[in-house]
Amino acid sequence: MNRPSYRLSAALLAAIALGACGDSTGPDTNRVGVKPTVTGVTPTPLVPGTIATLTGEDLTTTTQIYVNGARAFVTEANASSVKFQVPCVAPGAASVVARNGSADSDAFAATVNATPSAPMAVGDFRTLSGTHCLQLSAAGNETYVIGVQSVSENESSLTPVVFGIDAAGGATDAPMAAALFRAAPQRGGFSPVSTRDPDRTRWDAHRRAEHDLRARDLATTSGMLSARASQGGIATYKTTTAAAVPSVGDLVQMRYPDPSPGKNLCTDYVPVTGRVEHVSARAIFVADTANPKNGFTAADYSHFGSVFDDSIYVAQVTYFGAPTDLDANQRIIVLLTKEVNRRDNILGMVVSSDFFPRGSGTGQCQSSDYGEIYYGRVPDPNGDFGQQYSVAAARRDVPALIAHEMTHIIQFGRRLQVPGPTQYQALWEMESQATLAEEVIGHRFNLRQTGQNYGFDVAWENCDQNATGIAWYCDKIQDLALYYGFLTQDSRAPGAPEQCTFVNRVDEVTGIPCHEDQQRRAVYTGWSFLRWLSDHYGDDLGGEGQLHRNLIDNTIGGFPSIAQVVGEPIDELLGRWAASLYIDDRFPGVSGLLTLPSWNLYDIEQGLVQTARLQPYEYSFADASREVSVRAGSSAYFLVSGSRVATAIRATSPNGAPLPAPMRMWIARVQ
Repeated sequence: MNRPSYRLSAALLAAIALGACGDSTGPDTNRVGVKPTVTGVTPTPLVPGTIATLTGEDLTTTTQIYVNGARAFVTEANASSVKFQVPCVAPGAASVVARNGSADSDAFAATVNATPSAPMAVGDFRTLSGTHCLQLSAAGNETYVIGVQSVSENESSLTPVVFGIDAAGGATDAPMAAALFRAAPQRGGFSPVSTRDPDRTRWDAHRRAEHDLRARDLATTSGMLSARASQGGIATYKTTTAAAVPSVGDLVQMRYPDPSPGKNLCTDYVPVTGRVEHVSARAIFVADTANPKNGFTAADYSHFGSVFDDSIYVAQVTYFGAPTDLDANQRIIVLLTKEVNRRDNILGMVVSSDFFPRGSGTGQCQSSDYGEIYYGRVPDPNGDFGQQYSVAAARRDVPALIAHEMTHIIQFGRRLQVPGPTQYQALWEMESQATLAEEVIGHRFNLRQTGQNYGFDVAWENCDQNATGIAWYCDKIQDLALYYGFLTQDSRAPGAPEQCTFVNRVDEVTGIPCHEDQQRRAVYTGWSFLRWLSDHYGDDLGGEGQLHRNLIDNTIGGFPSIAQVVGEPIDELLGRWAASLYIDDRFPGVSGLLTLPSWNLYDIEQGLVQTARLQPYEYSFADASREVSVRAGSSAYFLVSGSRVATAIRATSPNGAPLPAPMRMWIARVQ
């Protein structure tokens, strides 16, 4: 990987640490508004990223310096001189201007040297940190996809960025290069929110509610995790002899952890008397004796058992590892109860409290059934216990719900079993793995496999209204569309995706362009990051499943865990994945790491309305500047193309300072 390297002087680093900048106030602010005079700029020539000195008259401690219109970061200033970091501008002739308020000096002629960096061939990718500067010599038609990305995992982090282009000679905007993209497939243009009503409406509400529940769940028991791990993990509490497996018709007493607002998932519960309806090789299906009448039949329970044993369980164990067996029955308990129906929007759930012993002592939960339990909604056509829910809809939902929630059963159990963890996996990581499980199990149902570059027709299978099959994939595409800024068929959220994020919830953060429903759904977008990692690094680690088992069995979570397991810096991984979201199958000849081998994202995009597609800010190689704000884990996208004079492309803070440590600029040359 070739990267420009800039050394910042000790003086500059000290100035940055102290917060020095051209906006500071000083004793000579009475000179603001007086036209300054520039008498010299040294050294000659100027080199981007180094410190230069401007001398002159009527300067102040608030004087700002501009080179070719790009604001420089001021590190020291007085009445006769200003020290500044040379901004990233095109090599060659340059003009330097000092500004006091609204009064500009006459332009002072200078020369800027090129910084040493290897040229980029078609298909190349580069990540820049520190000084985010790319200088390019004059050339014919070329196209670059550029992202300014935050590799922070703090969802509240929002970094203001000025993206700028400086073209030699002050080139003005030019028409975009023609024929950049292959011909788009002719499709009707589906709107992500108009599919499979009311199924999609029900699932949209469930995803938002499940995200809220998972966040509460992790907060409830995360403080108990490290203490539990210090006692040797889950084996300390594990039953030593196999429990008797119940028979069909047996009554069992269980506790449903109450997820109602204001309730504690570890201490609050509803007693449930259940009847065993079916026992398969890997699951025990229990129905609340007080459920609405005319719900699931014996044939339904038998079918669910076969689906679980043959498709869900096998795929889950292959990808994520064997579940624990706290209750020593060698099975998962599926409790289908009207208590889930009573809680708005939740279709099915798993909670971490079931992995702690029942009790009121330290490290215990009164609500616990101490086993691997899934709680599911039951058919309720009349809405006796909440929202109306038909038998047909419930039959369609059960496989996909258990496919998702079974992942959480494995995640919780194995994380508590591994010695030494002090935290769960990150919320986004857990939900993204569970969403990936839906894709993997959907493939198993439909006799498909990963790595086959499936397009729109597969991604949108069973997503149209009146379809009767299970829609395994379109939720994932819908989540991406919302992350990109989709609002309606005719409108988009400004500032998306860069001000949205998949790294956890930000519904309490003000000023985010994604409305509440979008942002709660965006956490599932991390599925595409895990799919990209699986496609490209799974084989190196012994298969996709081994990668995910390593993530679950690790002692840390989130970005640090991914970097540790994969063995690559997180900025490189995030940058290439972010680039692939736009580049995949759109441009030929790029690096394989800039594609998503399992899905043809370009073909999928072309099947959606324009407002549901990822849309970068588009520029030619001409002077330009745009201020954006970038949230943790996300990128602002720029497409720069055309015939090029000598050009510099940069990303800085609004005051011209280098961007803070979590920020990166990635560049992919695609033509």
